[in-house]
Amino acid sequence: MLLHLRTPAGYQLSSVTVNGATHSFDATAQTVDLGALSATATVVAHYATGSAAGVNQASPTVLSVAPGAVRPGQPLPVTGTVEALGSGTVTGAVSISAPKGWTVPAAGSFSVASSGAIGWQKFSTSVQPPANTPAGSYQLTVTTTPANGTPASSNVTIQVATPSTSDYASLVELDHPTAYWRLDDTGSTAVDSSPYHTNGTYQAGSTTTQSGPIVGDTAVCFNGGYVSVPPRAGGLAVGGHLVGGVDQGQCDPTAGNSREIRQPALQRLWRTAGPG
Repeated sequence: MLLHLRTPAGYQLSSVTVNGATHSFDATAQTVDLGALSATATVVAHYATGSAAGVNQASPTVLSVAPGAVRPGQPLPVTGTVEALGSGTVTGAVSISAPKGWTVPAAGSFSVASSGAIGWQKFSTSVQPPANTPAGSYQLTVTTTPANGTPASSNVTIQVATPSTSDYASLVELDHPTAYWRLDDTGSTAVDSSPYHTNGTYQAGSTTTQSGPIVGDTAVCFNGGYVSVPPRAGGLAVGGHLVGGVDQGQCDPTAGNSREIRQPALQRLWRTAGPG
């Protein structure tokens, strides 16, 4: 564990103790290497006036990427906060580095009012992986370089993911659901496409063969209706009434028609198209 200390403006780290014993430290980087901790450690830092006066400090914190995964060739927003400490206003540059071939912006600037107290400034930028980037984990490095100070860096890991070529039903079945009602039926039976075949029955107020969110598939509009599912003998308790995408108006794909009802393990889950 590497502990990064915040030295007050005009002072210099002079000594450190850990659990009462003298411990080594890096006065320039203002860090204490605690190694692998297995118990609580008490760290006491001592400061003295010295050559550190006037040295500005800044580091990137609270880094985040959204969404957590990005497609090849898709821009990815990166946000964070510059935390700074100095005798006045701390200025400098914040930059981001990424794997070779990625699109990264030019370094931006920051200006944080400090006057001996820690200050913060948010920043936002973006990166873009090439269109041929293989799926996997990649590391970004954000670096702040204060004027009259030492650069500091922090890393954030992102995931590059490629869209699956499988159809939606196949992806659902890869989750091995204990029940999977696709609701693309034409009769009164809600067919369970899982290996357990716990078929249900559409009750009054259920209209099949309606438009749904998946092109080429139909859906069911529940206008007061529901699917009645029998108990599964010797298996998980799935009996009862399952209701999804309740639509109090017309059977309309924009008004809440249900595309599927799925029940993995003991949890009932239903998906709808449109509001609700």
